[in-house]
Amino acid sequence: MRDFFRARIVEEQKAQANRLPFRRMFFAAECRYDSHAHTLQRMESERIVNVDEGKTDSKVITEQRFHYSGGEKTIRLRYHLQAVGEDWLIRNVQTGCFVCEGRGDSNCPYCKGKQWLNAGEAAARRPSGRKVANPERLAHGRRDNHQSGNKCNGEQPDRRSVC
Repeated sequence: MRDFFRARIVEEQKAQANRLPFRRMFFAAECRYDSHAHTLQRMESERIVNVDEGKTDSKVITEQRFHYSGGEKTIRLRYHLQAVGEDWLIRNVQTGCFVCEGRGDSNCPYCKGKQWLNAGEAAARRPSGRKVANPERLAHGRRDNHQSGNKCNGEQPDRRSVC
């Protein structure tokens, strides 16, 4: 797992370096949106807190720490590993519920007591009572270029046009 942690950090550093020209072109230096600013910090802080090793599969629980909204947050991850010869491959990664903090509270509106959510499940779920915007409605509600008179007609717009 530690080899994975180190290799992932190197890959993230390369990805962030490759994104710099893109960010400089479209974002002001102080804009944090889409910056992946805390990604490296989280990755570098990841520590193994529990290992449940089996013959053909194992589970490794880790914690990542990062600063958010003036405080420190902890993300718990559970890696499901499968044996492949003398090595292991990551088969699945789950995240601890951030609402009940992985306690498995059956009244939790997010995980409903499961404690762990698959990566796609965590992004798609919304606590009960919160509405998710209807993409169809958003598409019709936004000001489209053809409605505003700013047509690009397939041409490459200059940087200042909002096309």
